[in-house]
Amino acid sequence: MNSKESGNLKPEWRELSGILEKARASGVQSLSAHDLARLGPLYRLAVADLALARSHDAGSGLVSFLNDLVARGYGLIYTSPPSRIRQALRFVVSGFPALARRERRAIGLATAVFLAGAVFAFITVSRDPSTQSAFVPPMFARESRESRESRKSPGPGIPDALKPVLSSAIMSNNIQVSITAFASGITFGILTIYILLQNGMMLGGLAASFGRGDSLVFWSLILPHGIIELAAICISGGAGLIIAGALIRPGNRSRWDSVKLAARRAIPLMGGVALMLVAAGAIEGFLTPSKLSPGVKLAFAGLTAALLALYFASPWRGGVGSGKNANERR
Repeated sequence: MNSKESGNLKPEWRELSGILEKARASGVQSLSAHDLARLGPLYRLAVADLALARSHDAGSGLVSFLNDLVARGYGLIYTSPPSRIRQALRFVVSGFPALARRERRAIGLATAVFLAGAVFAFITVSRDPSTQSAFVPPMFARESRESRESRKSPGPGIPDALKPVLSSAIMSNNIQVSITAFASGITFGILTIYILLQNGMMLGGLAASFGRGDSLVFWSLILPHGIIELAAICISGGAGLIIAGALIRPGNRSRWDSVKLAARRAIPLMGGVALMLVAAGAIEGFLTPSKLSPGVKLAFAGLTAALLALYFASPWRGGVGSGKNANERR
């Protein structure tokens, strides 16, 4: 289309093009009630104008523009929406990792807070074992102390009877933490950060307490399912910080409107977290109590970490909406 034809575009055509672009970028659900009400009349007008332009031998650029506009409108109005199963698969394959990449700053901050707590507790308990009660749940602190004393050695190892208890208790805790870290964003992120720090310190304290006897066994119990669980916690914390950011910096909106918009970004992340926790639960149920050697379990954990990194880093096509993923462009 030449500059003269471009300058003669009707406002209605521009309006329809804007609505179609919004739907392509962010999905039909992003359209307002006004957009949806205007879509039909604007499309029918564009169809009539296209027929008129063809019959009057209008410029090829204008005809091409209207033809493209009508084709896009037809695809949006008359194409059947994907089934729920297809939508769910699209979310799992490409939507969730795209959302996580989009919110990488909030998730990265949550991860940094969690790791800071873990490193602090690990160093503290490693230097002074008497401080473990400040970080390790009483049951585990007692088991660690009694086992160490009964063996009369500086390293307790991990009693067989305690292994499934240790693994299951940590998994249950992580599920609760994931949900609470997200919901606590409403406290301006204060409680979210506290929860991330506290649970990071618990992991670091446990690693220092039980790892002294047999680090290989300890991490073989934690990491096969823990890789996914810990990632889920950090994503949940990031989702909570998204809500907190909306409260702290609402911009030109009211805090309530800002939180509602932030929730549209954060809640889908929690849908992905739920899937991650299901996967972690399956691993914890079948692999952790198995008789496989610690080395095999750790190798599985390494494979899990690699696949998880690939899943979140790869620019899968499809996204949450149609065309290129809108979340990548925001």
